[in-house]
Amino acid sequence: MRRQESLSNTNIYEKKNRFSVRAAKAVGGIGLTGAALFAGTMGGVGEAHADNQIIAGGRGDSTSQVYTQFLINTHQINPATDKIFPVVYPAEIKPLDNTSMRDSVNQGVATSQNILDTQVDPHQKTHVWGYSEGSAVALESANKNKGRVSAVTIDKSPYGPGGISHNPGAKSDMVQSFAADNGLIVNEPLPTNIPVMVESNPDDGWSGAGNKVLETIQQLSDAFQATMNGDAHAPSDPTQPHNVQHFGNVTVEWFGNSPLPTIALDQSPVPAVVTDAPAPEVPQVLVGSVAPAPKAEHLAAPEFPGEAQCPGGYYTPGDAPC
Repeated sequence: MRRQESLSNTNIYEKKNRFSVRAAKAVGGIGLTGAALFAGTMGGVGEAHADNQIIAGGRGDSTSQVYTQFLINTHQINPATDKIFPVVYPAEIKPLDNTSMRDSVNQGVATSQNILDTQVDPHQKTHVWGYSEGSAVALESANKNKGRVSAVTIDKSPYGPGGISHNPGAKSDMVQSFAADNGLIVNEPLPTNIPVMVESNPDDGWSGAGNKVLETIQQLSDAFQATMNGDAHAPSDPTQPHNVQHFGNVTVEWFGNSPLPTIALDQSPVPAVVTDAPAPEVPQVLVGSVAPAPKAEHLAAPEFPGEAQCPGGYYTPGDAPC
């Protein structure tokens, strides 16, 4: 994770409702945006009583402390009122690291589940956060705990609308093979029963690459490089100008200066559930009149020695039927 030193100069006890701040800062004449709607659904984070905040950081942030501190410093969570649970997990991604993303996320989800089962008050709201790789932890945790998780925020995630998981090139045989070999998680469905906030940047190789052609391993490598060096992949500061788009229960906040990608409503992730083997192909049935097959030419003599004579005393060219 980058620039940890920049996360230490803010009064961490100054409480501001993150969603009210975002609504006030929304640009382009948007006014009360999805952020305000999200706040209304949540009932105001930390205001009525303590909320549970389960936080999964990105690659390299194995204790999730860096992302947690960022959320505190940008007034998105409040340690004075909220119960904060950083998720400890490997936070590694092959081929950059030793542990595969799949194995890493599995451990993160297990940690998150333990927090929900043993440390969280079920009568309080639980908000799950995930940055970058941690977004897979957050989404899987939310999908496994419907009714217990009240909201999800994912930042710089490949799985939101416009993310790289929806890029046609990500479905190519080459990328699918590369993902399988390295334990990459190509898609994670977004929850449909709770508010989901997605924070993205059109310049980001992961969260904003849905419209860019991804067809080669080199381009996938470029996206990996962006996770380490690209400013567009840094966590989103809600006080910065941004645009807002809505996709049902999903609100997308776009940060950065590039034009927004064009996203169809059906680009939100939909889980691909395979319950059985593919059904056999059903032969096509033609209804109505069908043109008769053309009649073969009748020959008086065989075309080759041993050719059988057709009923009626004639022969046909080559192997044509009678």
